[in-house]
Amino acid sequence: MNFALHLTDWQARAPGLSDSAEWLDWAQSGNAIDPTAPQAKLTALPIKPRE
Repeated sequence: MNFALHLTDWQARAPGLSDSAEWLDWAQSGNAIDPTAPQAKLTALPIKPRE
């Protein structure tokens, strides 16, 4: 059985990180996530089945 997954968008949640650009900057910085920063709000992320 084979399984393929293609991500077209993603979302994550942590204090002070609200979008993918901020996550990518954080990942490259090597800094810890500030637990005292405000929690980011989530937005809708639609699920699109493969056609």
